[in-house]
Amino acid sequence: MTDEEKNLLLNDLGPRLQYGVIVKGSCNSVCVLAGLQEHVATVVDCYNFADKIGYPKPYLRRVKDMTDEEKMTMGAICLKYTASDDIEGMVAELLKFYCSHHLDYNHLIEKDLAIQVTEENNPYKKYTKETWK
Repeated sequence: MTDEEKNLLLNDLGPRLQYGVIVKGSCNSVCVLAGLQEHVATVVDCYNFADKIGYPKPYLRRVKDMTDEEKMTMGAICLKYTASDDIEGMVAELLKFYCSHHLDYNHLIEKDLAIQVTEENNPYKKYTKETWK
């Protein structure tokens, strides 16, 4: 992994922390990302075991795979802020929307820095935040 890829990945993961992004951890375990510190990701797996891993692969969805409801929500966000000419507000709310819906807005899947969520491979359906409590 190049330094550019490491920086892209870590910069992408930061805003996702509060939304319970699931990553592939050490020993191929499925984990919730708990924190980032000096190029090390801290994860908590489904057994509440804290572990430190270098560069985890998050499970993300392609933007093109948004549901119709998500597309309508995104359109409403854009319309709301376009009408008020508040571009900064729109960007901030869209970023929150993308992160909370685990959407790959940085194309990490294409760069093999993330794992694509599919109907068959969706840890968000299998695990919930309660699983790690």
